[in-house]
Amino acid sequence: MKPEESLQPTLQAFFELLIVGGLSLVTLFWIIPSQTEPSDNFGLSPSMVPTVCVVSIAMLAILQFFSSFLRTEKTDKRQQGLGIPSAIVASTIVGTILIDTVGLVTGGAVVAVLISIVIGERRIPNLVTIMVSAVFLLLFVEWSGL
Repeated sequence: MKPEESLQPTLQAFFELLIVGGLSLVTLFWIIPSQTEPSDNFGLSPSMVPTVCVVSIAMLAILQFFSSFLRTEKTDKRQQGLGIPSAIVASTIVGTILIDTVGLVTGGAVVAVLISIVIGERRIPNLVTIMVSAVFLLLFVEWSGL
């Protein structure tokens, strides 16, 4: 194996960290504050859920970067290309249209199942569990007004 090949996964993880980390910072400090307004309602702040999601994404990018140093295999076995990200975006668009037309609970459950299928889950019991869990979670969100 050439020395350049051993650096490839680490270099790729570094660029992933730069891109995801940079977009997370922009989202955290510019997009979320400009798109959410403080509310006097009881419950969570409107910016809390997006902030938690962005921080979680950034932390996962950092974890991915550091785990790239611990890999022992000689090649990076992740799929290359835009197939899976494109399918996730398409699933999200379908889910958004469904949420708008048939409601949050049904559309959200469909999004959860579609994205699970895209990322490789094929076992029917697991897909049913994901769908039922999404339905109960979204019913709770709808009921509580979160």
